[in-house]
Amino acid sequence: MTRFAFSAVVATLALLLATTAQAQTRIRLMAGNITSGNNQSYDPGHGTRIFQAFAPDVAMIQEMNYGNNSTTDIRTWINTAFGTNYSYFRESGAQIPNGIASKYPIIASGEWTDTNVSNRDYAWARIDIPGDKDLWAISVHLLTTSSGNRNAEANELKSYIQANVPAGDYVVIGGDFNTDNTSEAAFSTLSAVVKTSAPYPADQSGNRNTNAGRSKPYDHVLVSTNLDAYQVAVQQGSNSHPNGLVFDSRVYSPLSAVSPVQSGDSGATNMQHMAIIKDFLIPEGGTGGTSFTVSGNAVNFGTGLDVASAPFTNSSIQLTVAQSFQITGLAITGADASQFAVTSPNLSSLPATISASTPITFRWTPLANDGATRNATATFNTNGSPASFAIALSGSMKTTTNNGGGEGPVYFQEDFEATSLSGSYTTGNFSASSGTWGANSVILESASASCDGVAARINDDTANAYVQSPALTQGIGTISFKFRELNSGGGTMEIQTAASSAGPFTTVGSQVFGGTTCATASISVRETGTRYFRIVNNNQAGHLIIDTLTVTSFEELPEVSPSGWLVK
Repeated sequence: MTRFAFSAVVATLALLLATTAQAQTRIRLMAGNITSGNNQSYDPGHGTRIFQAFAPDVAMIQEMNYGNNSTTDIRTWINTAFGTNYSYFRESGAQIPNGIASKYPIIASGEWTDTNVSNRDYAWARIDIPGDKDLWAISVHLLTTSSGNRNAEANELKSYIQANVPAGDYVVIGGDFNTDNTSEAAFSTLSAVVKTSAPYPADQSGNRNTNAGRSKPYDHVLVSTNLDAYQVAVQQGSNSHPNGLVFDSRVYSPLSAVSPVQSGDSGATNMQHMAIIKDFLIPEGGTGGTSFTVSGNAVNFGTGLDVASAPFTNSSIQLTVAQSFQITGLAITGADASQFAVTSPNLSSLPATISASTPITFRWTPLANDGATRNATATFNTNGSPASFAIALSGSMKTTTNNGGGEGPVYFQEDFEATSLSGSYTTGNFSASSGTWGANSVILESASASCDGVAARINDDTANAYVQSPALTQGIGTISFKFRELNSGGGTMEIQTAASSAGPFTTVGSQVFGGTTCATASISVRETGTRYFRIVNNNQAGHLIIDTLTVTSFEELPEVSPSGWLVK
C-alpha cells in the first residue's frame, strides 16, 4: 500500500489547482509596407499576393492606397487580399494612410495623431479575438528623418497606449519603423508597453533586415509581454520559423508553400519593404496554474490571483496534488454542504489513491443567481502525516460578463421580409416578424439593393439615423448582420445598446461600410438581462442597408467567490 508522509525537511505539501484542458487559437499577426509601382499603392498586386499567401488574422498595413481610394475600392481590395469576412479600419485624410484588417470583429477603431508628420497618423483597432482579452492592433509608419524624431513618435505611442488600453489586454504595434538598428532609443522607449528585445524574425538565411536592400531592420511586429508569452513558430507548409518570418520572395523556398506569390514580388519596382509575420497560440479560456499549500490542517491561499486565471468550468473546480497519497475518508460539512460534491475520482471505496494524474473535481451547485455566498469545508483523512487536512469551499453567483463564457445560441432573428416599413422614410415605430422596432429615418429597401430579399435602409444625411430592436430578453452575446451601401461614399456605422428602449444608448462597437457587395458584421456585446440595440448611421456619406440579422443569447456563469478558492 502506497503511503504518503512528510519528511522533516519538507514542512508543507505543495498542491496545484489543475489547469483544465483548454481550447487554443492560433493568431497570425503580420505587418506590411509592401506597396509597389509608382503611386505607393497596392494596385500592381505584388503586395496583395504576399498578404494572400500568409492569410494573417490581423494585418497592420502601411501606405494603404488602392484604386481611387473610395470606400468601394478599398473594400474590394480587402476582399481580394484577405477575404469578404474581414473587417478593416483605414485612417482618413492621409496621403499614405495606415490601416488594419482583421478576421475577428473590430469593436472600436480610430487614429491617434502623429504630431511629427502631416501625411499619416497612428491607426488603431480594438479587436475581439477568442479568449477573455481583446487585442489592440496599432499600425504605424515612423519617420525616416532621424532616430530622434522616431523616439519622439515612440514616446507619443507609449503615452497613447498607457492612456487608452485597459490593463491586461493584448497589444501589438506593427509596421514600418524606419529604424536603422534595434539599439535606437525608440526601442527602449517602447519597451514600457511592448517587448522590444531579441529574438527577432528572420528569413531562411537568418537575415532579419527588412528594407528593400535587406541591410536595415525597418519593420517590426512588437507585442506586449502577456502576448509574447504565447508566441510560437510560424508554420508555413513544411517550413518552421521559430522567431517569426521576414518574407522575401526572392530567397524563400519552396515558393509552392506561399502560393500565389511569384518569385519577383519582393523585388518589384518600388516595392517598399519585406513583410513581417509572427504566430501566437493563445488560450481561449483562463490560463490556470495557480497554487496553494497545505500546512497542518489548513489550506493557505496565495494572494493577487486573477479570477480569469481560474481552472474552473461552469461550477466545478479541480485540485491536483504534487505527489500521490491515499485518503481513508472525505467529509463535506457546513451550512451549504449539500451544494458541494466530489464528482471524480470515484471515492465510493476507501482507501483511495489520489495521484497527480487524477484530479479531484468538486462540483458546486448554486441554488439561485442571488449573489449569496455558499460555504462548506472538505476534510480529508489520510494514511500518513498530517492525518487530516481541510479545504474551505466557497462560491457565489455573480452578475459578470468577464468570466470567459455564457454565450448561447441564436434566439433572435429578423430579415425584414414581413414588415410595416414602406417606401417612405419612417421615424417612429414599425412592426416586423420579430416584434416592434424603432426607427429614425429608415425605409424599406427593394430586393435589387438588398442582400436577401428586402431589407432596411438607414438614411445617409440624417443626424443619428438608426434602426432599433425590440426588447431582447436573453441578453446579447453577438449581433451579426449583412450590410452594404446604396450611394457611394460609405462611412462608419455604430452599434449601441441600452437597458431601456428610451436609452441612454452606449456605443459598443463600430463597423466601416462601403460598396454594393454584401458583407457580414459580427459584433461581440456580451451583456446580460433585457437589452435593446441600435444600428446608427450618423450623417455618413452613404445609405446603410441592413439585412438578415441574428442575435445570440448571453447569460452569466457561476464564478468562484474571491473569498474562497480564489483571492482576487
